[in-house]
Amino acid sequence: MIKLPSFRQSTDVLLTGFGQIMLQQNRLTGLFFLAGILVNSLTLFLAAVSASIIAVVTAYSCGFNHQHIAKGYYGFNGALVGLAVFSFFPLTPLALAMLAIGSLLATLLMRLMLASKTLPPFTAPFVISTWLLLIIAQFVGLPLLEARPVANELVIYKAIINGVGQVMFQDQWLVGLLFILGLAFSSRLMVVWALVAAMLGVLLAMLLGLSQELAGAGVYGFNSVLAAMALAGSYNKSIVLPLLAAVLAFAIMQLFHVMAAPALTAPFVLAVWLVMVGKKIVDKFFHLPYVA
Repeated sequence: MIKLPSFRQSTDVLLTGFGQIMLQQNRLTGLFFLAGILVNSLTLFLAAVSASIIAVVTAYSCGFNHQHIAKGYYGFNGALVGLAVFSFFPLTPLALAMLAIGSLLATLLMRLMLASKTLPPFTAPFVISTWLLLIIAQFVGLPLLEARPVANELVIYKAIINGVGQVMFQDQWLVGLLFILGLAFSSRLMVVWALVAAMLGVLLAMLLGLSQELAGAGVYGFNSVLAAMALAGSYNKSIVLPLLAAVLAFAIMQLFHVMAAPALTAPFVLAVWLVMVGKKIVDKFFHLPYVA
């Protein structure tokens, strides 16, 4: 018989899962993230919580590693699926079914990727699941939501903060500010890297003459934010590798835009994987001295 966690343990798992969206195993951070989502949209809040619960219940029911569940590994991919579904689709019974299917699929994919022990899964299960949902939506005729209007004026500080908020599909700078406050309760280093990477995304967009509207909404920054944070504090606290990952994530994001494909957080995942694999190759064959 499967032993289900207590209410307190369930709450801890839920909040920790939300913290893991930005790679933080911290309940208070997750609480701030949830509060930010709720401030912006009750629908997205309920979708994220419901999808996270489905993912965690699935993991428990399948007997997956309880330590992984407690660390939020399954909950955060489910939460992102929930946010994505109701960022792309209107609230309908079919969309609710998509949310449940996507959360379940993301959980199973996370289990497979954790078992492989090759590269960290990060948000790959969410990305793959959401791509499949978007393909299914075309076949079943589920309409997409109209794109939200964005400000015509590029305000640098708002664009930087929005780059953090867009990690969870939030385009209100006050919400991004709540996310940053949540990060501060976990790690001030992560706050610094999140802001630096978001600023890097804005500056690169300006230098390349990309859309000011999208830059202002934080679209060019959020993958760089995650990529930098994923490597910050690792590899003897190198500053080169997080910056390299942030730039790579930005470049890969542009490739998705050229292909008119939904990037989601795939650029972040691919950029970090490339840096990690690249460093292993360099260390093995070239033995270059460490550069900080």
